[in-house]
Amino acid sequence: MVWQLGELIQACLIAWMAALAAVVAMKLFSGRISLNGILAATPNGGFDPTRVQSALIFLFIIGGYALQGLDAVATRGPMPEIPETLLVLLTGSNGVYLTGKIVRHRMAG
Repeated sequence: MVWQLGELIQACLIAWMAALAAVVAMKLFSGRISLNGILAATPNGGFDPTRVQSALIFLFIIGGYALQGLDAVATRGPMPEIPETLLVLLTGSNGVYLTGKIVRHRMAG
């Protein structure tokens, strides 16, 4: 009985995440969510390399973990632990982004 409840909750969570992803995708494609200026550092549209590296590292980490998760699903095993190297990479990436943001703020003010 508990196993069936767990499978039901898992199916509901997967459906919820799929619905959420579909809504975001629809809003992106319809233009209701704008990506204009997502890589800009300033209101006038200056390019920010720290945002680019942060976005690329994030996508790399999410992709790597998703592949590990797909392997776990295929073998019906538990979700994998997040490797320490990915956490260090994400922490470093966020540190670089925040440092750039602080430096830009201090230089502007």
